[in-house]
Amino acid sequence: MTSKWETEDSRILKFMNISPKKKLQWLYEINRFLTNFSSGKINKIRQKLREF
Repeated sequence: MTSKWETEDSRILKFMNISPKKKLQWLYEINRFLTNFSSGKINKIRQKLREF
Protein backbone atom coordinates (compact mmCIF):
# COMPACT_ATOMS: atom_id res chain seq x y z
CA MET A 1 0.00 0.00 0.00
CA THR A 2 1.38 3.37 -0.98
CA SER A 3 0.75 6.25 1.35
CA LYS A 4 1.02 9.88 0.35
CA TRP A 5 3.42 10.84 3.14
CA GLU A 6 5.89 8.10 2.27
CA THR A 7 8.69 9.19 -0.07
CA GLU A 8 10.03 6.97 -2.82
CA ASP A 9 13.39 6.75 -1.06
CA SER A 10 11.80 5.53 2.16
CA ARG A 11 9.79 2.91 0.22
CA ILE A 12 12.97 1.65 -1.46
CA LEU A 13 14.77 1.45 1.87
CA LYS A 14 11.85 -0.41 3.41
CA PHE A 15 11.90 -3.03 0.66
CA MET A 16 15.69 -3.33 0.81
CA ASN A 17 15.34 -4.40 4.43
CA ILE A 18 13.40 -7.53 3.44
CA SER A 19 15.71 -10.52 3.60
CA PRO A 20 16.77 -12.13 0.30
CA LYS A 21 15.36 -15.44 1.48
CA LYS A 22 11.88 -13.92 1.90
CA LYS A 23 12.11 -12.23 -1.50
CA LEU A 24 13.07 -15.50 -3.18
CA GLN A 25 10.28 -17.35 -1.35
CA TRP A 26 7.77 -14.76 -2.56
CA LEU A 27 9.01 -15.06 -6.16
CA TYR A 28 8.87 -18.85 -5.95
CA GLU A 29 5.27 -18.77 -4.72
CA ILE A 30 4.23 -16.33 -7.48
CA ASN A 31 5.90 -18.50 -10.12
CA ARG A 32 4.24 -21.65 -8.77
CA PHE A 33 0.84 -19.93 -8.71
CA LEU A 34 1.20 -18.70 -12.29
CA THR A 35 2.30 -22.14 -13.48
CA ASN A 36 -0.63 -23.87 -11.78
CA PHE A 37 -3.36 -21.49 -12.89
CA SER A 38 -2.24 -20.45 -16.38
CA SER A 39 -3.69 -22.03 -19.48
CA GLY A 40 -1.74 -24.60 -21.46
CA LYS A 41 -1.09 -22.06 -24.20
CA ILE A 42 0.52 -19.62 -21.77
CA ASN A 43 2.63 -22.39 -20.22
CA LYS A 44 3.90 -23.40 -23.68
CA ILE A 45 4.91 -19.80 -24.37
CA ARG A 46 6.77 -19.65 -21.04
CA GLN A 47 8.56 -22.89 -21.85
CA LYS A 48 9.69 -21.55 -25.23
CA LEU A 49 11.00 -18.39 -23.58
CA ARG A 50 13.00 -20.45 -21.08
CA GLU A 51 14.71 -22.28 -23.93
CA PHE A 52 16.30 -19.10 -25.27
